[in-house]
Amino acid sequence: MAGRTFPCACCGAALAYGPGTTRLVCGHCGTENAIPGDPAAVAERDLHAVIAAQEHAAPPITRRSLDCPGCGAAVQLAADRTSAPCPWCGGALVATDAPTAIRRPDAVLPFAIARPAAQAALESWVRSRWFAPAAFTAIAGPDRLRSVWLPAWTVDARTRSDYEGERGDSYRDTETRRVHEHGKWVTKQVTVTRVRWRHAEGRVARDFDDILVPAPRSLPEDRARELEPWPLDRLVPFDEAFLAGSETETPGLAASDAFARARTVMDKAIRADVCNDIGGDHQRIHRVDTVVNDPTTKQILLPVWAAGYRHCGRTFTVLVNAVTGEVQGQRPWSAWKIAATLAAALAVAGTGILITTMVRG
Repeated sequence: MAGRTFPCACCGAALAYGPGTTRLVCGHCGTENAIPGDPAAVAERDLHAVIAAQEHAAPPITRRSLDCPGCGAAVQLAADRTSAPCPWCGGALVATDAPTAIRRPDAVLPFAIARPAAQAALESWVRSRWFAPAAFTAIAGPDRLRSVWLPAWTVDARTRSDYEGERGDSYRDTETRRVHEHGKWVTKQVTVTRVRWRHAEGRVARDFDDILVPAPRSLPEDRARELEPWPLDRLVPFDEAFLAGSETETPGLAASDAFARARTVMDKAIRADVCNDIGGDHQRIHRVDTVVNDPTTKQILLPVWAAGYRHCGRTFTVLVNAVTGEVQGQRPWSAWKIAATLAAALAVAGTGILITTMVRG
């Protein structure tokens, strides 16, 4: 499918997705058009089929990839756009190739927070960074905030795990010890805690629903996870109209890699289930054999407001979860502000010492 533009029915100007709504909005005459969608229609796809089809099980969409020479970010735009500000550092994105076909996402989580509310949250966050350079306030400028879609995968599965291990039950006992008391060695009976171990084995089962695996190429996974949780129950079927007027971060994970990361989440939860099933005060796990049944996946887009700033050759990015309003980001530190604060603190402490000395004198 070619990269699409959406002309206004009234004046012919290009429509753009209105974050915080489920409508396309004309910036020229204000006309609004609803984006169709039925939340019940969001479908899971068989994981093995998606991997076997090289992740092109759904009809692709055409997007243009733009790279940022400043911070190295990779962002996708509509096929007819060749330039845009970088949402991560504020620099200029440069088109690197012709439009290409990419896998069509299965669902999107629509923006619930419009630009004014996101701007207010960003400004409040920036004001609270006391030791940031004064120039850092520029990141909260009205032209800095960009609406961006972050790619992610969700994974569902049913698991059954057989295990072997040991159960440890604590009990109290006494023993004779030589202890040093009041300058001499004495023999005493002391109470100690011991553990009685016995063999344990069994089976646990768990159904996993919507394990979220962030997949942006330019944003580290830990940064993307700082914005969690996401209300995935609000997902709606993908429509290309949601991308109008916004940047989309280039996916950095294939479905097979996303499933591997989801398995680490599953394994951690399964080990917790095993420990709970073994019971007792302590547990040792020797073996866990897990069978994963009916794994499914879907590729989704998550909404964020992003503002970027470059300082002393480094990129600093602040992100606003466009559903919950959570603000997470990086900031530079002002050496002179820190030094001035320390100097003031030392001066106050010195004055207090001087006054105390005078009073005592």
